[in-house]
Amino acid sequence: MITDETGSRTQTPASDPALGPAGGLADGPAAGPAHGNFAGKDLAASDRKLPRLVSLLACAGVLPFAAGAFYLIVPFGPGYFYPLAATALGWWAVIILSFMAGSFWGMAVAGQVDPVLLIGSNIAAILGWAALIALPSPWIPVAITALFALLLLLDWRAWATGQVPLFYLRLRMAITSAAVLCLSVLVMAQ
Repeated sequence: MITDETGSRTQTPASDPALGPAGGLADGPAAGPAHGNFAGKDLAASDRKLPRLVSLLACAGVLPFAAGAFYLIVPFGPGYFYPLAATALGWWAVIILSFMAGSFWGMAVAGQVDPVLLIGSNIAAILGWAALIALPSPWIPVAITALFALLLLLDWRAWATGQVPLFYLRLRMAITSAAVLCLSVLVMAQ
């Protein structure tokens, strides 16, 4: 399907060069959803490069995860820092989870998100905060890891339905992988 200037969705022609037989995805650089648009741009054109600022900010968001996990592996300083580092890592994970879930609100404001994405992301953010407040410490990173996985599924759906470019999905996969790896350190540390 493609979205025209009015926001209406129409069927993608089978003769579209980015699509294989019967509307399936073609192999190669144009592979991926060739339907829909992202901010009025052709998705194939928008999948080419991750903007530098986005990349830098994503790396900055991963740094607290990495620092917390590193400290839990190689603790230094007073002994009371260790539980503080574990707590801070859990809080940071929920903040980033909420931030990532909030990106679906940005899509909704732009009129590009389906209700499953918006509702699913809200559920993930609410459950993340509920886990942080209500669950015993050893279960918090497990629950948050599952919620990151839920968000990644929603990100995949957004890409598969043509609502985000491929570089966005790849970025979210990288951030989710880093967060889950660091949260696994927190699980083992408890």
